Amino acid sequence: TDGGASVFAETIRKIREKSPETRVEVLIPDFLGDLQALKTVLAGRPDVLNHNVETVPRLYGSVRPGADYQRSIDLLKNAHHINPSIFTKSGLMLGLGERPEEIQQVLKDLLDVGCSILTMGQYLQPSGKHLRVERFVPPEEFEEWRRKALEMGFREAASGPFVRSSYRAHETYQSLYSTPNSNPSAEPDSLRDKGTQSRQAQRHRGPKGQSGRVFLLCAFASLSLCLFLCRFVPLCLCTFVPLSR
Repeated sequence: TDGGASVFAETIRKIREKSPETRVEVLIPDFLGDLQALKTVLAGRPDVLNHNVETVPRLYGSVRPGADYQRSIDLLKNAHHINPSIFTKSGLMLGLGERPEEIQQVLKDLLDVGCSILTMGQYLQPSGKHLRVERFVPPEEFEEWRRKALEMGFREAASGPFVRSSYRAHETYQSLYSTPNSNPSAEPDSLRDKGTQSRQAQRHRGPKGQSGRVFLLCAFASLSLCLFLCRFVPLCLCTFVPLSR
């Protein structure tokens, strides 16, 4: 199977057919390193492709035993290489025992593969069977990481105890075009064209409040279901968040 990639792509296409102005962000698994599956999702042309690295490499054995840090980094690298006009995004959970220098290296790794958007939030223990929280990170430390991420070169960064993957996704996407790029010449032509088209579409829709609501799709997938059957059956959930215009 393709790990659910075709479901992502078809969902995006259907949304485009029904609502061409809708912005779509997809949160995808690593597809076990299957490049063709990634290409299938990208062919659907999401506005933002999100894949979370979740934690630092040292903790993968306990936090993400079925995943591979380098495989996640390679996915983001390949996505940016295949279509640089699609923003790539990733996120980290803090409070699992990571060290500051390890977080810094992860941010550098993400920037090196063209990742534009970063989210950082507090890990919370879902149940007694899950990993315990090693540390509750204070809000001011999250804010310091946000400032540092922007200084390092991320286009947008959201960092706080309650931040999750889709935290204020619509505002983040809009600010990518409203905030001047420090080096516009480094931005791909296709990306600049896309931003121009977006701003023109907004002007045509008229004053605030007349266009009703826009819906942002956040698609989440998991490849862990039915492992006992020795095959991967993806579970894809689509959450539509109403966003006031």
